[in-house]
Amino acid sequence: MLQGRRSRRLQQGRPAPMKPRAVVCLCLLAAGGAMARPAPSAAEQPESGGLPLGYTPAAWDQGLLIEEQYASLLDRARISRTHEVLTREPHRAGTEGARRVAAYIKQEADRAGFHAEIVPYLFYNSHPGPRSIELTAPLQARLSLVEDRIPGDPFTEHAADHQAFCAYSGSGAVEAEVVYVGQGTVRDFKTLEDNGISLKGRVALMRYFGEWEGRKVLRAQERGAAGAILYADPQEDGFIQGPVYPRGAWRPPGSIMRRTLADTPYEGDPLSPGWAAVPGARRLDPQKVAGLPKIPVLPISYRDAAVILSHLEGPAAPEAMQGGLRRNATGPKGRNLPKGTFAVPADVGLVDAYHLGPGPARIKMSVQMSARTDTIRNVLVRIPGKEEPDSWVILGNHHDAWIYGAGDPSSGTAALLETLRAFGRMKTLGWQPRRTILVAFWDAEEMNLGGSTEWAEDNADLLRRKAAAVINMDSAVFNGERPLYVGASPSLHRVFKEVAAAVPGPKEKESLSVTWVRLQNETRGLGSVDAFQIGPDASRPLTEPRIDDEPLGDDQTPFVEFLAIPGSDMYYGADYGMYHSLYEDRHWMTTVVDPEFRLHRVMAEFHGRIALRLAMAPLLPLDPAGTAAAWDRAFSDLQSRASERGASPKLLRPVARALKRYEEAAKTFARDRDGRLAGESWPLRPIPERLPVISREIAEAEKAFFNEGGLPGSTWYRGLWVAPPRPVPGLTDTRLPGLRWPLELNEEGVLLNQVTLYTQALDEATSHLHRAEGLLSVVGRPAQP
Repeated sequence: MLQGRRSRRLQQGRPAPMKPRAVVCLCLLAAGGAMARPAPSAAEQPESGGLPLGYTPAAWDQGLLIEEQYASLLDRARISRTHEVLTREPHRAGTEGARRVAAYIKQEADRAGFHAEIVPYLFYNSHPGPRSIELTAPLQARLSLVEDRIPGDPFTEHAADHQAFCAYSGSGAVEAEVVYVGQGTVRDFKTLEDNGISLKGRVALMRYFGEWEGRKVLRAQERGAAGAILYADPQEDGFIQGPVYPRGAWRPPGSIMRRTLADTPYEGDPLSPGWAAVPGARRLDPQKVAGLPKIPVLPISYRDAAVILSHLEGPAAPEAMQGGLRRNATGPKGRNLPKGTFAVPADVGLVDAYHLGPGPARIKMSVQMSARTDTIRNVLVRIPGKEEPDSWVILGNHHDAWIYGAGDPSSGTAALLETLRAFGRMKTLGWQPRRTILVAFWDAEEMNLGGSTEWAEDNADLLRRKAAAVINMDSAVFNGERPLYVGASPSLHRVFKEVAAAVPGPKEKESLSVTWVRLQNETRGLGSVDAFQIGPDASRPLTEPRIDDEPLGDDQTPFVEFLAIPGSDMYYGADYGMYHSLYEDRHWMTTVVDPEFRLHRVMAEFHGRIALRLAMAPLLPLDPAGTAAAWDRAFSDLQSRASERGASPKLLRPVARALKRYEEAAKTFARDRDGRLAGESWPLRPIPERLPVISREIAEAEKAFFNEGGLPGSTWYRGLWVAPPRPVPGLTDTRLPGLRWPLELNEEGVLLNQVTLYTQALDEATSHLHRAEGLLSVVGRPAQP
């Protein structure tokens, strides 16, 4: 518990006479002991007259007590002890370490008073064999796949046991000239073509970030590359950003990032797209699976990358492809490197400029990979709902790690286990959620989102009927000096902002919301490891937290993109330098990032209170007005792009009309919902028995943005809001993919078909909102005083 703080109950809503359920809540507080916590200021209260979304004043009096009880039960010392257990040994998916971590999670869930279930799947996994890399010309130099030992960090003592690799690399041996390809984007490959440089038979040296790694490797392979090397450049992820570990949070010269290279046109098990990888299931031929590289690929450190770059000649790369290993490199916000603040490590050789090659640098590399079917293990806990058991709120985190995983994912695993313990204590004292809460610890996330995808495919029909929202926390804590990151379906933005305003942040007398906005403003314009964008106008300071509309990339993906269920992801400090390295260990976490586990506790409270809002509110707190506003922004951008490409305005007109109808329905429903629940505009509130039906219509309106047949060129991605833009090289906008993709590819017939599908989906969503509005408008019995 946080010490030395006085708590003050903040009334958000009207005072109401004490009800029996509120008395139970107070008993819970007395039993658990209220934690000393600062209260948010009046300026940080939710919308609608101080009421959180979905609540009446009386319900919020009770709901607030329950949330305060939950917060009082979170113990950062216990989170730290859990974290210590989770990070004792490597636990990559498919290994004994991962099995033991799953068993530990089940044990702790059972101890918390729940029956945890281990749900296994048979997953086509990638494992490393012997591998090596060396520079053979113009001089010989052995390059390292082993990270440096760090004095004082005991987890690095056996560094040689953890040679770096990239999952799903091809096997083979090659010796060839090197060509520098920047971040491997479409533009970077075009630069090579413009300079008459061929990759055929050569090794592509590419930086991480800017593009999904598997995609850039496949691009190199398509152009005839014999092999590829990946590294994290210090411009985005090293001394340019700040002091390196162990003095600071950023990647040291000998650190190597590991990544999976699978770029299949679906997520999950590469051999069972769209169906669960269970015993007896049909499997594809691995040799025929699209998206698995055939060429050998290895990751290296930026110290070794500097050695290769120093022996490349040919044309100088354009400024956009230059990086942080130049002598004249500039730091964040374009400043020159400030002396005394952070400096170039002594063992890193700098170059005057990055050159494209080819050569004279030559690389000899050998990679042997093995593939096998492994048992992966999800751990699931079900907390049945009382009033609406068939409406599910899913909390998620993954438990597999590349090595120790002190940040990704074990910070999140430790925090979610603490949430589960708090829920267990509340259950013994009489609490039961209104809606069912499922708590899921996924396996094999690092290997193509394996565990979550297989479970989603296995339960697709059930989830389409019952799941209301998926609140994922891939990891809890990465970097306390960078802002909280949240990517969420637009219907979830309001509840995230309301909860952030109510949760105390890591800083004295500052809510999480205030800290979030302050750090977003302080860091806007910085280069970002996580490609974080501050918004359309980075020159204007934010006044409220900026949430990404496009929740892509982690275990919410199969729910959002395969099943069109609202979902989100979150982690504190999106940018950090230990990502997927040996140094992402407990020593790093306890000496550099969060020694007292305050941020872990903040994230446990944030995650859990969002779950409680969604599971306890009388009316499901999804916000269709937020969805409508986001669709309007995305469609406006799409129309501008269509105009640029010379498309007829008539093509998109049916969608524009349907979107207008949907926006009007969403605004009307939101206005009436908030007024009726607050009791400000009407003396009577909806009949309580109708609330589950209204909630179901709200959920169905969100899930209407779904096409059973999939998006153009993809049968797996079936959500109409966002999807990774694989079919369109170089496209960065992931919104409205069914319309955007054929527009970019000049496929007018496909676009016309998608216009029909999108129009139908919008009209279906509008119909659900009209039904919800009709039910909401039925005058019930007088509200109880």
